[in-house]
Amino acid sequence: MEARLPLAADTGHNFLMPVDVNDDGQVQASDALAIINALARQSYEDEGTVIDAQSADAGISSMFYDVNDDGQTSPNDAIRVINHLARSANAGDSKDAAEVISGTDQVRARIELEYKSSGRAEFQVRIRGAQPDVTLDVTVGDTVVGQIQTDANGRGKLELEFDGSSVPVPEVIANATSTTPISIGDVITGTLGSLGEIGSDDGGDDESSDGHSDGHSDGGGDDDDTDEVEHNDLNNNSAGESDDDRR
Repeated sequence: MEARLPLAADTGHNFLMPVDVNDDGQVQASDALAIINALARQSYEDEGTVIDAQSADAGISSMFYDVNDDGQTSPNDAIRVINHLARSANAGDSKDAAEVISGTDQVRARIELEYKSSGRAEFQVRIRGAQPDVTLDVTVGDTVVGQIQTDANGRGKLELEFDGSSVPVPEVIANATSTTPISIGDVITGTLGSLGEIGSDDGGDDESSDGHSDGHSDGGGDDDDTDEVEHNDLNNNSAGESDDDRR
């Protein structure tokens, strides 16, 4: 039987960056290894014993093994990290940057912008620690680029995709600088920082376009890192591997 680590609700998942298992702000092979080691330890435990996944790694204050946010940790979580690393290695000339901004009452948000070598671009905002079940405007400069609907845990995200032609990158994002302000409702205010430094090769010409028909995204599970590696043998006992993503 495959080792699995049951988790308390909303404790073992790093919503702002799901594949960053050790929460150090970057994704490395050590993140996948941390999951593998935790599962190996579990295999030596007496049947029915549950490991506290938050303290399983001595010397590390917070470990987030539940990459896909399904309430438990399994080999599929390690696979998601491995797939992410493989995609990053094959990203070609893509450019990306991310910033984490803290707000009031332990609210945190992660903003990420990526320009792909194909000419496409993605802009993503994730927030955690906000009030549950509320709608928050995401404003860049003076332009509302979309909305976030938080879930029952106060988490939510906005994902905007641009193809560079029929859906161009909005000027407010393409022409942003490191000091361009961004706000999420009235709970977080900051600047784009490094996102304003990578720049777009061709910019945008439609400031009102947000890449989606309504510029609205709600809370939910993580659907951005699907399991690309074949894992049927690892997951015969798994239920609900996709929670869909939902930081």
